[in-house]
Amino acid sequence: MKFSVKGDKLVDYLTKLNSVIPTRSPLPILDNILFELKGNELKLLASDLEIFIRTTIEVDGKKMERSQYLQKNCWKFHGL
Repeated sequence: MKFSVKGDKLVDYLTKLNSVIPTRSPLPILDNILFELKGNELKLLASDLEIFIRTTIEVDGKKMERSQYLQKNCWKFHGL
């Protein structure tokens, strides 16, 4: 997955998604944020199985893909 976006814009969206990710979860998949890149649209999804937050960011997409990232690794992913 390759895309370009302003760092602070992405951090704002990740912070909102982080609010729904449970601190302790019986399902490890809930510790992840789903990243889905299609063209210049990056869709992000997080859930605790009761609340779902989905958002879309306009980015400069280079390679389409669907990936999951551990919430705690998202900050490393962005070099923060």
